[in-house]
Amino acid sequence: MEKKLQSDRTVGSATDWNEGRDQRIGVRGSYTELGEAAPRGAPKFLRRMGLQARPEREFKNGRLDGPGDPSYEVEAKASGRLELALSIANQRNPLAARVYVNRVWHYLFGEGLVRTPDDFGHLGKHPTHAELLDYLATRFMEEGWSTKKLIRLLVTSATWRQSSVPDPRAFDVDSENRLWHHMPMRRLEAEAIRDSLLTVSRRVDRTLLGPPIEPYRTAEDSQKRLFCGPLDGNGRRSVYLEMTLMEPPRFLALFNQPIPKQTVGRRDVTNVPGQALALLNDPFVIAMSTHWSQQLISDDAKSPEERVQRMLHVALGRPARANEVTSLVQLVRRTAKLRGNTGDLLAYQPAWQDAAHAIFNLKEFLYVP
Repeated sequence: MEKKLQSDRTVGSATDWNEGRDQRIGVRGSYTELGEAAPRGAPKFLRRMGLQARPEREFKNGRLDGPGDPSYEVEAKASGRLELALSIANQRNPLAARVYVNRVWHYLFGEGLVRTPDDFGHLGKHPTHAELLDYLATRFMEEGWSTKKLIRLLVTSATWRQSSVPDPRAFDVDSENRLWHHMPMRRLEAEAIRDSLLTVSRRVDRTLLGPPIEPYRTAEDSQKRLFCGPLDGNGRRSVYLEMTLMEPPRFLALFNQPIPKQTVGRRDVTNVPGQALALLNDPFVIAMSTHWSQQLISDDAKSPEERVQRMLHVALGRPARANEVTSLVQLVRRTAKLRGNTGDLLAYQPAWQDAAHAIFNLKEFLYVP
């Protein structure tokens, strides 16, 4: 009966209510002893940022017109939230653009130009390239605050196209790569690792939109509405997995996915035994190895070497090296022999499952330059 129920449809929207009013001040913070009424208006601490109210200024087309520093004026018929938002995100107040540009750089390169993306204050790190940060922020605003254009600019830059192997002389001078003399290696995020397993094993479902998928669980709790979803999430990408505060997807949590109730600008990156054990023994990883091997035994490969070359090319995004092909073919032959196979090696699925599982455990599969 529950499945027959039509779920409510919710439409997100925003409106500006006139909730502003004068408020009496609590004496020494007490809510029972009240003093004089304080008139509504702009927060005074924002004056230090140049965001104080000025009646001669006006908002037009999302921009703040008029001379002087960014500021906002609270209209009598408005709450002041819209004015505050527009004063923060405008071309005369580059702080918001700097913070956003720094986060995009951080997501792409693994470290930001300011290495404390959540803190641009006195306790945060100073930018390693202040002029570059200002240039990117200015260009970002001039191009209509377009994230797509910003990403296109960064990934077509000479910095992005650098090798991940540092020059020894540069490394001696700048071991932390603060001057960006090479492209740093970084591990894929938890969601990207799961999506890579789905993609390489040919199990991914690229359909856009749709309802969330319950994550796989070993135990259910109907009172907490924690139910077990399909092991592979029906092939859906990680963005469609349902997130709950009580029990987020455990596979993703192993690889430092933040707790859903927290806002995290910079994720923790750990390298612990539990992650290696998950890649060896987790049912999801084994299922993806099985699915990939079942796809492989029906391909048109003429030899084990040809199939191995294709596997490494798909998984690592580059042509396979001769020694890698030799080693993986030896693994396939060895595992087939240990399992007692004497028939056609290309058609023996368990051996190719072991090969697929081994590729999933390669460091190069989990890390990108």
